[in-house]
Amino acid sequence: DPHRAIIVGPTSLRGAELKSLDIRAGMTMIVAGLVAEGETTILDAQIIDRGFEAIDNRLRAIGADIIRSSK
Repeated sequence: DPHRAIIVGPTSLRGAELKSLDIRAGMTMIVAGLVAEGETTILDAQIIDRGFEAIDNRLRAIGADIIRSSK
């Protein structure tokens, strides 16, 4: 069935340094990073803004621990 995903878990995620190559992958990395243990750093995160403007501010407004850095 191409219209659903079946997910079997739980599998623990650990924070990592990742590189966003496109909008959808970057947003997926944000979601995974929010539930992962430890810190997740997403490089080239500005790509995500093309589809999700100010997503860091929106997620922070609902309680996410997310910081944008220009390093």
